[in-house]
Amino acid sequence: MARKKGKSAIQLAKQLAKKDKSIRFCRRCNKLLPIDQFSPSETRLLCREHLRESVRLYRRVNKAKRAIDNIRIRCWVDKKIFGQTASALSCQDIRDMMTADQLNEFSKYSIVPKDPTQQISRSNAQLIMAKCRQYLISCWKVTRDLAQYQHILQLPQFQF
Repeated sequence: MARKKGKSAIQLAKQLAKKDKSIRFCRRCNKLLPIDQFSPSETRLLCREHLRESVRLYRRVNKAKRAIDNIRIRCWVDKKIFGQTASALSCQDIRDMMTADQLNEFSKYSIVPKDPTQQISRSNAQLIMAKCRQYLISCWKVTRDLAQYQHILQLPQFQF
């Protein structure tokens, strides 16, 4: 099949938009729209409707990623406190351990190892409140007693 010589409709629309300053081409709609449907501050190739849509999607994805990264950083700090060399807890493990509501309020939660002498992993991890984490870590720093650590972890205040 031979390809037609000439310009596509999109290329023609873009050229027309360059000549006529009262219209602009939206890349997502593939339409020529009035200039008032675009953001006045910047020359963008997306109309306001599609720009808002892309920003909403970015924020939603970015918020979940930020939550998981924040919890992983806390696990990394805990790993250093417990004297571990590596962590086997993946982002998917964190997503599986937490509900969507907990991810939205990620600053209230933390993941600690059930046995601090072992590497933190899905099987050796427990979800607790962030305030409880501070108490648990301080007790471990002072005593280094595994039995006391696991006893504290079993208290009702630490359970969900």
